Amino acid sequence: MNDSDKPLPSPFFSIVIPCYNYAGYLPRAVNSVTEQAFDGVEILIVDDGSTDETESVAQSLGEACEDNVLHYLWQENKGAAAARNKGVSASSGEFILFLDADDALMLGSLEKIQQFLLQHVETDVLFGGHISVFQDGREKASKLQEFSRDNQENFADYIFKNISVVNGAMVVRREILETIRYNEALRVAEDIPVFALLIARYSCSSIGDPLVRVFKHDDSLRHNSRYSAEANTGVVDEIFGSPLLPEVMQKHRQKYRSLRWLSAFRTLYKAGKWEEARRAYLCALSADPRALLKLRALGRFLHACFK
Repeated sequence: MNDSDKPLPSPFFSIVIPCYNYAGYLPRAVNSVTEQAFDGVEILIVDDGSTDETESVAQSLGEACEDNVLHYLWQENKGAAAARNKGVSASSGEFILFLDADDALMLGSLEKIQQFLLQHVETDVLFGGHISVFQDGREKASKLQEFSRDNQENFADYIFKNISVVNGAMVVRREILETIRYNEALRVAEDIPVFALLIARYSCSSIGDPLVRVFKHDDSLRHNSRYSAEANTGVVDEIFGSPLLPEVMQKHRQKYRSLRWLSAFRTLYKAGKWEEARRAYLCALSADPRALLKLRALGRFLHACFK
């Protein structure tokens, strides 16, 4: 019997949807799964202590499900990382796909992913492209380049932003997420260390076509300057302090630390937090003096010095 002829596990996919006060977006996310012409999928909505109507909306969506099994899980507010871990622990699919509650799968994406995985059984992690949808209605398609067979090359491309991967356009074998867990101390950017370690250690493949629509809006935590320092120092330490990261990849540590501090600097600068912004820029220089060559950042730093 060929691998493609073997009976498929039931379910093949577990779709984990962390949700915090996104009751208004949740139907779009869930419907983007149930409208797929695909059997063998379970949906796990993990309510991270929402104070809106998330629970009642989830229950209504569950009652409307026919071909898909929907589970509603509740936890005290602990953040997206804890919600993702809880969803993984409760899942039973062979592959996990994390879908943010405000995003939506592209029609046909699950079938496309499954076909690829059945034809490439060595694949542990599969990434795809995505479409960013902005508040003014603009859309931007981001196709994903083909991954190299060299994990070190892929790792460097990811952390230095030569490739862009997002939740909703990634599936991973469930057993791997029993080893690589989300750090629940990170309130934002919790997915970056997980993506980095997956790319560094496992057999990764890619589909260039977009698999998910990512909706951009200002209330997302990714725009919150409150967590900038935590997100940047925590992310670096989580990646490069992990025993799972091959030693050969440690050479990128200081350059990446500088990049993360520059990211914090930009966020704090835009928020008008001048003192914190100046501190972040100096941390970037301390980690890697080559940050001085980024002239736009230097100009903003000088501007912040007179505020």
